[in-house]
Amino acid sequence: MFENVVGGLNLLRTLEQFSQITISPYRAIGDIIANGTFEEVHTDVLEITDQPIDQGASISDHAFKRPAEVTVKLGYTNSAPSSGGLGGLPGFATQSTLSGSSVLQINDVYQQLLKMQQDRTFVDVYTGKRVYTDMLIKQMVVTTDVQTENMLSISIDFKQVFRVATRLIQTSAPAEDQKQPEVTNPTTDFGTKQLSSEVPTFDKIAAVSAINPLSTLSSGTITVDSLATRLQDAASQLGDLVPFEIPVSGLPQTFTVSLSSIEHNMNLGWNPQAGAFILDVLDKNQNPMLMGLQLATGSDLLSQFEYLGIKGSLLVQTAGNPGAMPTVANFGTLSHLYYLAKGS
Repeated sequence: MFENVVGGLNLLRTLEQFSQITISPYRAIGDIIANGTFEEVHTDVLEITDQPIDQGASISDHAFKRPAEVTVKLGYTNSAPSSGGLGGLPGFATQSTLSGSSVLQINDVYQQLLKMQQDRTFVDVYTGKRVYTDMLIKQMVVTTDVQTENMLSISIDFKQVFRVATRLIQTSAPAEDQKQPEVTNPTTDFGTKQLSSEVPTFDKIAAVSAINPLSTLSSGTITVDSLATRLQDAASQLGDLVPFEIPVSGLPQTFTVSLSSIEHNMNLGWNPQAGAFILDVLDKNQNPMLMGLQLATGSDLLSQFEYLGIKGSLLVQTAGNPGAMPTVANFGTLSHLYYLAKGS
């Protein structure tokens, strides 16, 4: 039987009774192999509620596994021979692989353990009973007395960390699969929108009535014979106002659009309480200009806000029935948002 007494302790006799522990860090610090293992304490706890549990309820809602913990008491020595192991005992590597044959070998091991704790290094802990993964060093206690003056006698508490991979993904179901897509869909950034000069459903007569409620075109029955004349009068009254469509849809959205060569940012969304679309107008630097504007038909939405310097009119019309309010289903198809720009 080999005899290897270090600092007053017979490490070989201890090794015959206890398993070896290897601490292998994920990061490239090198394997740290203990010359002696004195004790292993394994702790596994199931946290259980004190409250009554309904019959049939999922037990996982009332009992959960806490992170595993293990405490190991290890010994490292300067006197392990460089030939490998304690007195040539097979399977036990010497610490010279860490720092050569330095007499300060145990100091080097201790500093590496301290650095692993300081850096929150995840380690695997191999014991004779089981292998632990994703462990952090919670506490280290070093004991130095008459028997351990020439060795490193250390107790290390490891605690497991439950690691998960999470990703934030913004998704939305197709509009037809949602009960209220105008409410549940996320706001979409449509970037810069270009005004469209193709306005085949634009109603000039309704536009004149919206811009100038006192116009003679605002009342009276329209007949086939009078329609051409009224359209001509409407065009005359609109003067140099040129209609453009701002392309929109019924879903919540933000976009940038140029009105009379001035860039504006707009936020558009459906308000269920008001039962109408609400528009926010901001300048190019995202400074609010006009907030909470309800998109109603039959009026120039900018008529009260000339001080904003927007040189034109904003109208909402529905094809075939200009006074019908836009809905989530038809906004951008039957109902349209028009900007009437003043000519140069």
